[in-house]
Amino acid sequence: MIIKLEWFSCNPTQKWEAEIHQMLEEMATLKQISLASVRVEELTQSSQKYHLTTILRMPGPDVLAHGDGFTFEEALKKMADKIRHTLQTRAAASRREDGATRGVKAIHRG
Repeated sequence: MIIKLEWFSCNPTQKWEAEIHQMLEEMATLKQISLASVRVEELTQSSQKYHLTTILRMPGPDVLAHGDGFTFEEALKKMADKIRHTLQTRAAASRREDGATRGVKAIHRG
């Protein structure tokens, strides 16, 4: 997985970078990710201080998620929860669609 980080109006810390990498590694266990782009913004004129945006490129539709928070950790948690929910919803829908329709006999059974 290739990870691209963009920092706007804030100074990156190694702790924040490690937390982002850890979150992305966790998401990669749910679905293979080829490219992860994360944008971190520190807002000055807003009630929420941090805004994070992530685009995950993967087989199938890409995932776009946002997270806002008073702290960096809060914004990251909100964004991770949205990504996790999206991936789990897609996996459940895929499992439902893979099953045969009721009453349909398999071709090999004649």
